[in-house]
Amino acid sequence: MKPLPSLLCCREALGLGTGLMMLLALPWRVVMVLEPGWLLLVLLVIACMAGFAGGGVSVQHGNDPSAALRFGAWTAFLAALVAASIFALSSRLMESWIFVFKAGTAGLLSLLPVTFYGMVCSGIAALTLARQDAPTSPATPASPPSSAMIWSLRILIALLLMLAVVLPPASPLRFVAPQPTPQFQRPVQTAAPRPAFAFTPSPDIEHASAMQWRFLKQREVSGVDASTLALSPDDRYVACLAREQQAVQVIDLRTEAVWHVNLPGKVEHFSFNPSGERLLAVWLLDGERFYGVADIRGGRVTTLPKPRKGIVPSGTPFWWKDTKVLVVQNQDRLMLNLDNLEIDDAAQDEEWKALDPLIQQKLTREVVPALMDKAQWQWEVRRFIRRSELPEIAGQSKWPLTLERCLAISHPLLDCMTVFPSLDVKEGERLCSTRDGSVVLRTLDGVLHLYYFDVEPLPDLVWKIAMPHAPEDGEHGKDVTRALESGQLAALVYRPMINPLNQKVVGPLREEALGVLRFLEWKGKEATVYLWQRRSPIKEGDIIADVCSLTDEPEGELLTLNTLHRWWSRLPATNGGSLTPPKASLRHEQTSVVKKREGEQNAVQVAREAAERRKREEEDEAASVRMAAEKTAAMEAERKAAEKAALTDEVAPKLKDMVVRFVTAHHKKSLEGDVQGMVADYADKVDYFTNGMVDRDWIWRDEATYHNAHLMFEERVIGDMTVKHSTQGDGYAVSYDLRLQAQNMGTRKAVGGVFSVKMVITHTSEGMRIILQHSEKKP
Repeated sequence: MKPLPSLLCCREALGLGTGLMMLLALPWRVVMVLEPGWLLLVLLVIACMAGFAGGGVSVQHGNDPSAALRFGAWTAFLAALVAASIFALSSRLMESWIFVFKAGTAGLLSLLPVTFYGMVCSGIAALTLARQDAPTSPATPASPPSSAMIWSLRILIALLLMLAVVLPPASPLRFVAPQPTPQFQRPVQTAAPRPAFAFTPSPDIEHASAMQWRFLKQREVSGVDASTLALSPDDRYVACLAREQQAVQVIDLRTEAVWHVNLPGKVEHFSFNPSGERLLAVWLLDGERFYGVADIRGGRVTTLPKPRKGIVPSGTPFWWKDTKVLVVQNQDRLMLNLDNLEIDDAAQDEEWKALDPLIQQKLTREVVPALMDKAQWQWEVRRFIRRSELPEIAGQSKWPLTLERCLAISHPLLDCMTVFPSLDVKEGERLCSTRDGSVVLRTLDGVLHLYYFDVEPLPDLVWKIAMPHAPEDGEHGKDVTRALESGQLAALVYRPMINPLNQKVVGPLREEALGVLRFLEWKGKEATVYLWQRRSPIKEGDIIADVCSLTDEPEGELLTLNTLHRWWSRLPATNGGSLTPPKASLRHEQTSVVKKREGEQNAVQVAREAAERRKREEEDEAASVRMAAEKTAAMEAERKAAEKAALTDEVAPKLKDMVVRFVTAHHKKSLEGDVQGMVADYADKVDYFTNGMVDRDWIWRDEATYHNAHLMFEERVIGDMTVKHSTQGDGYAVSYDLRLQAQNMGTRKAVGGVFSVKMVITHTSEGMRIILQHSEKKP
């Protein structure tokens, strides 16, 4: 028996061999998964080839067309089955379970359509390749394959199908949606793989000068809430509240590692333990507050029993010792003992009392992370000059400066700082840093921004530069001298503007200010300047220009030197020797001295003007006093003349009208609640109702109490007043009836009635005053 003719007579062998052609199409498996039509086309080609070959071989070996048709159809089905199984196996090497599912489904749904077309091709082969003339001798049919070979091929096909269904993937697959890939793409250069994030703080950063710091890189973590942050004691980890507020995200500041710790309730506060491996968290659940300890890496959460007093305070915890947690609640300091779950006043804890007060204050500050400071640096938010332009170019009189807010690091003592313009800071943003300052954290719109810093060699800080003339020379010498004496004389540093025609430097490029220099001294035509605010590296050849008077804000006024054009000069190599920026307090003292001197000069001018004004006022006042004295004398003479002319104790009509108007006005003040005006109508000592002799203060308290407690409705004189000369001395006795209606605002009870009132009114230098007032309620 010849093996090859026998295999050609086996539909299993023909189907297996033709189905293996799918291996040639595997380089385009992604395209076939994303566009199943391509898979259908490949299976259709393989099935048609298998059906045509099967039908042709069968009819050539003497089978009738109907048998050849059936033989070719089975061959096409087996070829399509083998090809679909191979394709399903290849999808296991892809990135998503969706690819595996689509590959298997598309192959399964394609079997029947492609088998039908394979059967058609088999029929075509049987009809076209069948013998047209009778053979001269009967055809010798090929010996059929053995049953062992047929079953071996069937088992091989079944094994391939089973592997396509049950074989596990080579690696865990993710449930991610596949991204559509264009059918044809131009070859592109593949970028190098992104290195893993890593950061190691410089060992010198904690003691480096503020002028050595440089921004290194940044990192962002999304899905966080800015309300709560906590740093581990070693500054390795930061914990922040997740946006859903029932979980805490713990971020490794030196690697890409992030842990998500779920908690039973709404998280309020949390704090690292001294080793940085666990968190003490406070959360609310069903209206109750609980303490719990969470393992960061394992995610296991242990809910603690409530303290023995049954109260979990709402303050912020700080796990400062293995078994001790400081709780800061407003002005109170509590201590939670994790050994016995007692919570008491921190002042009663022996270990806390043994600490130095400065250490206690330091630990209390670390409860809420903030921007830190050391002996050589301190973090802060400052404004800086991003760019400038000349007023004459901008078409305005004021110097147009573009000021922006950003993160800055300054020297606590020296007058210098480094600003980081790329780290702009808005009003109300929360910033904090690690204890060594190497990482600054900012939360904004649900994203935690991490900014990493490093140090570099100390740059040049002091230069000696040539000036066009002495500071006092020129039209604006007075302004320049004042700015120099007050420590506010400054200049900006820019990159040079180069003429492209001759490659010469023609001035400063004001689109970006590199920093600000302040004048330390300026004598004759030589000045010493120091770097006050550094934004970018400054080197020899940069341009110093725009001499100005600049405050700390910084807000400035551009000054003009005695030169034809705006002065500028190239920055020389550092030649300041061992000079360093002065202390910040020195410049502030200079500013204070100038302001004090100018204030004294202004005070002298103000005093001179005040003296002249006071002289005019005294002259006017003397004239007024003279006129008042004359008027008073005339009134007194008129009153005495009227008294002498009176035949009875009744007063003259003109004086009576004055008294009546005075009394009426007094009761009107009472009705309107003008207690101060009422009290002004009394003399210094008054025989007041049934209280005897009292002073004005006593009357003011009594009237204020009465009017605050009552709502006045009516207080008016009934009938005529009787006005007579008083028998008690120089004055008038007045008698009249008074109707009073009021309501007690506390009890809502109406009070009042008709009262018989007696007054004694006397003349004083200040006018009429009451010296006696009695009243009696009428029935």
